[in-house]
Amino acid sequence: MAEDTKVMNSAEEEKARSSLFGNRKPAAKKEDAPSKTPNEPPPRTTGQAQTTGPARPALKKGPEDETTRSRRELLATKEGKPSNTPALDYKASFSLDDLQFDDLDITNQTDDIDFEETNNIDEEMKLLKKNPELFTIFQEGKDLKEYTAKVGSDLETVQRELIGDYVGAGDELASLYTQINACDAVLEQLESLLSNYQTGIRNIGTEIKTLQDQCLSRQVKVNNRKAAHDKIGQLRYDFSIPADLKETLTHGEVNESYLRFLLAFNNKMTLVESSKTLPGQPNVPVMAYQEVHDSLEKLKDKAVGKVKHFLLQNISACKDQGWLRKTHKELINYAYLYQFLFKHAPDSAVEVRESYRETTVRLYYNYFRALIATVNRITEDISTKNDLIGFEEVKQRTIGQLFQIGTPRPQKSKSSVFALGKRQKIIEQFDSPPVSLDSTQKHPYAYLFRSNVYVLMETVTAEMKFTQDFFLSDDATDDILERAVQLFLENLEQFLVNTYDAISVLVMLVIVQKSKATMNQRLVTSLDPFFESAHASLYRRFNEIFALNVQSLKMADAKQLSSADVQPHFITRRYAEFTGGALTLMNTSEQLGDTKFVAALNEQLSKLRDEMQKLLVRLADAKLKDWRSKAVFTINNYDLMLTVLQEHGIHSEDSEQFQKLLDIKTNDLVNDELTRSFGKLMSFAKTHAGLVSNEPPRTPTLGGNLESSLDLPADAATTPNGDATPAVSTFVPGHHRQPSSTDEKVNIKDSEVEALMSEFHAQWKPELEKIQSRILHDFSNFKYGMHLFQKIADDLLVSYSVFVKIVRRYFKKLRISKNFVAEAEVQHEISRRTLRL
Repeated sequence: MAEDTKVMNSAEEEKARSSLFGNRKPAAKKEDAPSKTPNEPPPRTTGQAQTTGPARPALKKGPEDETTRSRRELLATKEGKPSNTPALDYKASFSLDDLQFDDLDITNQTDDIDFEETNNIDEEMKLLKKNPELFTIFQEGKDLKEYTAKVGSDLETVQRELIGDYVGAGDELASLYTQINACDAVLEQLESLLSNYQTGIRNIGTEIKTLQDQCLSRQVKVNNRKAAHDKIGQLRYDFSIPADLKETLTHGEVNESYLRFLLAFNNKMTLVESSKTLPGQPNVPVMAYQEVHDSLEKLKDKAVGKVKHFLLQNISACKDQGWLRKTHKELINYAYLYQFLFKHAPDSAVEVRESYRETTVRLYYNYFRALIATVNRITEDISTKNDLIGFEEVKQRTIGQLFQIGTPRPQKSKSSVFALGKRQKIIEQFDSPPVSLDSTQKHPYAYLFRSNVYVLMETVTAEMKFTQDFFLSDDATDDILERAVQLFLENLEQFLVNTYDAISVLVMLVIVQKSKATMNQRLVTSLDPFFESAHASLYRRFNEIFALNVQSLKMADAKQLSSADVQPHFITRRYAEFTGGALTLMNTSEQLGDTKFVAALNEQLSKLRDEMQKLLVRLADAKLKDWRSKAVFTINNYDLMLTVLQEHGIHSEDSEQFQKLLDIKTNDLVNDELTRSFGKLMSFAKTHAGLVSNEPPRTPTLGGNLESSLDLPADAATTPNGDATPAVSTFVPGHHRQPSSTDEKVNIKDSEVEALMSEFHAQWKPELEKIQSRILHDFSNFKYGMHLFQKIADDLLVSYSVFVKIVRRYFKKLRISKNFVAEAEVQHEISRRTLRL
């Protein structure tokens, strides 16, 4: 039994050795291997213990693990031995001699240094220093062979020790090997299990994909069946006539619910009509269409009749314009009714529209005829054929006034005929609501015309919106309001024939222009023919009235119209108010873009201005004899014209022309006043101004006396004494200069200067008082009178300043004369009088 165990242990040991170290064969010894040292112990044979060298501890058998135990039991089972076979005795049957180390190379593989390859000893020493051990050997002078043998012996000793350690770990390595094999088996089983699991999952994925494809296919089938069901159901519904639809369209009341059923019925009719034949097969009829077509046609006829009756009943119920507006608001909610008629019964739609046209034409005609009659009743007529600019105001008395007892009522002022006045508010309040026609208060026709046009515009706009929304047409109002518009034009022509109020006509022209612009902004063009006709009539009549006004100025009898008064003439005020109003309205027309009318009006105003200037000259010459009165009269009239134009905020060619004429006449009057009161002083200053100025003196046209050296204006008149009224040109002295040698020989006598000084000392204050009194008396415009007196005073100061400078420079002895008036005193007196004014 022990022998069998030994044999079994030897077999297992051999098998373990083969597994651990492989079937190694003894390697042949190398020829160049170093010889063994004398101290090296001889090799031992198999089964013989080592006799030399230090004794090695025996290999201890470690604890037997589960894997080793299983492997041992398995081997025992195979050989027919019991499982409780004792463990292998490696200590008794295994020795170091059994190990084969002939193939191990235990020589030192250190590279030798070849000194012959190095030429530079320094480089060789550097290489040697890199190996500290060799460098130390060389430094100590040791023998290399002995050192090499010693190193080899040490290596063999270390090798044997390592081999012993390795052999001592043999049991652990064998156990590890057994465990690795067991792990391999387990891993193989796990791999097989996972492979089977992967195969199963792959099969499941295939089945899932198959099921998904089947689901998609069935879902498509379900959707197709559902869509087919819906379409068939919808088609069945479309080709059927529900009972509630039939009942409502036949017997129901027309209201919002009726509209919904009518809309559904129209959609059903449209769908059925589009399904007469099969798609793509026009010759193949649809049986359902043939079955339901007759029933639909009968129901359509009943619906058309009911809708037609409803519309005609509502239209015929309108009694006046107010009722018509109310009907508009109601019918606009049933606009689809007319669209249904227009689509399915065009003849009935035409009948409804014709009925609406006849009704509205009648209603609008009656409404606007009553409106125009009321306007004629409350129109205030303020103009006659005598109300022209150049005509004298004629005071007419009626038969009742002829037999009236007591003081007659004063005649109403006619200034409003030529003035724009409150009629400007008609333009400013263009968008205001129309005037109330219930009152008995009278208004100018232009005011009522604006109100009528406003009503017409609102009516046309509302009618246009209704016809567009209900009848889906834009040209319905052309026929509906044609007669009403004709009434407006006839009434306008009737007014224009009898009016001579050009400003009123101009106001209505601007109203027409603004109305047309407003309607264009609303995109309503149906009133354009009315606006064009009204504009043409107004413009024609304005030209006629304007020509009459120009002719009235041209043919005016100056002797009959004139008076001895120098205040502004009433014709001048008429002309100024008329021109100011016309220019104001012209600016509004220019803003509205009517450039043609603006250019024509400018040309006409230029003709009127020329005739007015000529008339002023004739009026001045008719009864005013002296030049000064004529000048004052002309200045007063020009000043009034400019004042009125300034009140209107006008700056035009007319105002510029009048300003130039006014400046000329003003300068002439200033010279005349100074000549009357200070003629010798003004002449002296004008003649000798060069003595104290850098400018050369003006050469006077000297005559026999001082007055004959003055220039006379072209239109100079004669005074009541028969003497010419001179006009002295004013001057402005320049800078002073130092007297030259020629200045010492001034050809002026001291007596002449002293006489002039005495005369001025005695008369200058009374003469200033006279000038101031004449100006306050002659000029009704106090503001302009102050301006004129200030201008006279300024020119007097300038001339007297020249005289004082001459006296101080050339007549120094006269400066202490008692008659010498200081320049500051004159200036103070003028300032005092100006402040008093």
